[in-house]
Amino acid sequence: MHASLQTSFFHVPLSLSPPPSNTYPPPPEPTHLSFTSTLFNLIPISSIKQTQIPSLSKMASQDLRQRSKDEPTTTTTTNRRAKKLAMARRGLKSLSIAVAVPFTLTLLTIYLSGSSSSSIATAKPIWHPPVWAFHVASLSSSSIMGLSAWLVWAEGGFRRRPVMAGLYLAQLVLGLLWGPVVFGLGAVRVGLGVCVGLFVALLGCAQGFREVNPIAGDLVKPCLAWVSFLALLNYKLV
Repeated sequence: MHASLQTSFFHVPLSLSPPPSNTYPPPPEPTHLSFTSTLFNLIPISSIKQTQIPSLSKMASQDLRQRSKDEPTTTTTTNRRAKKLAMARRGLKSLSIAVAVPFTLTLLTIYLSGSSSSSIATAKPIWHPPVWAFHVASLSSSSIMGLSAWLVWAEGGFRRRPVMAGLYLAQLVLGLLWGPVVFGLGAVRVGLGVCVGLFVALLGCAQGFREVNPIAGDLVKPCLAWVSFLALLNYKLV
């Protein structure tokens, strides 16, 4: 009996392998499908016309056309900026010339006319300002008139109405003559006539400039006030 049990014990199959797993199907392998391949899998190739698929050359040509449309706009903007910058430079240069020329001429006449006169020293009224105040006021008046004339020139006023250019030149010459006549030569009566002519020329400039540019017309008003004071002083010196 002991032998039969030993024989049956050794005949028991010792299998450690797992049971077959036929009940669960194998997991599907991952697929990496692009959007294009998925689309072509959904839509049959036979139903898609060849003209409906844009080629790379057609897309490239459209890109080039779009760039060619954008490039003229950029070029036009750059050209406009360059033109505006050039105009600003020309305007600044012309403005400096319009102010510097009468200022320099007035300074030259002040230097040539001297700083005193015997007739002025003996017959000046109590409210007579010092000579240097006359010089400063004359320089300021000539500079303001240069600025006013530049505004009219920028608007094309001198081209449309050449009479205004003549009036401006007349007041510039008369303003340059008054100092040497009164302070240099002591000709007070002649200076009074120069003041009257200067006032008339400035009055014509004020009216004409105002029609072209109101600011230019307003800039002449301080010059008119200064010449009126000169005429009154010159009258007291006669």
